Amino acid sequence: MFTRALTTAIALAVVVAPATARAQACCAAAGLVIPARLRLHEDFGAGLQVRGRTIYGSFDPGGSYHGTTAGDIDGEQDVFAAIRVLKDGQVAVQIPFLITRRSVPGVTEWGSGIGDVTLTARYDFTVAGQYSRLPGLALLLGLVVPTGRPADEAHNTLATDATGTGTWEGSVGVSLEQSWGHTFAAFDGWIGQRTPRSSQGIRESFEPHLTALLAGGYVFDNEVSMGAFVTANWQGAGHDRSSGQVIPDSGTSLFSAGGALVVPLSDAWRAQGTAFLNAPISGLGRNQLAGVGGTFSILRAWL
Repeated sequence: MFTRALTTAIALAVVVAPATARAQACCAAAGLVIPARLRLHEDFGAGLQVRGRTIYGSFDPGGSYHGTTAGDIDGEQDVFAAIRVLKDGQVAVQIPFLITRRSVPGVTEWGSGIGDVTLTARYDFTVAGQYSRLPGLALLLGLVVPTGRPADEAHNTLATDATGTGTWEGSVGVSLEQSWGHTFAAFDGWIGQRTPRSSQGIRESFEPHLTALLAGGYVFDNEVSMGAFVTANWQGAGHDRSSGQVIPDSGTSLFSAGGALVVPLSDAWRAQGTAFLNAPISGLGRNQLAGVGGTFSILRAWL
């Protein structure tokens, strides 16, 4: 499933821009793709996000793309909140509820349930534009709590009630951001590690999970911001801990690209949305579904 991966940032060196425009671009980069992130002047925020994706194919273990019958759907509704700590830090929680539709000849099935809860933390050492040419630099931490149901414990015939991985996953990463006048760019990269788990007689351990997010965009004078982003996720093949052997064809990867829009509704409210595509090109994924979808979120912030 297209991951939550959307959590953060490397940017590049640069030129000094006017102070007002620089501040606007910095704030826009803060929430272009990830809604559960506070801007510089915000102390607390909470909101809702809806996500949907229509599945039109999948990638096999070798990376070849294969089309499927239309009609499969992944849906998600998230409740999220973030609070500022230690002035330059913030922590957030995201609670997902997943809805899935799958069909095979003669069978159409719906399933739903609570997914894996995600906890994240961010500490900004510098902010884009704060010290002339220096980019914004932040440390990222994350923890995925296995509150969802893993696929091997699903009750439905097509496992549509599977909503989680069945493992804890901790991650650490770095975020870099920069702005040039009304434009901005950001790159987030992090590495995660899942805990081992037993399934169907195999105790599996996992390779590190690598995630990257690259985003850029433009902020208008009315503080509406728009941009584009790409994400990439990769995890190597797992290992059978009892035999020490690699589990064949168990690695995963997925590449996605899309656009985003953030619209301030007032000083306290903002809405944002994305549209994304898992490109149906062989070599851009392994053991993952491909589709097209979007998100819509609304956030209320307190200063």
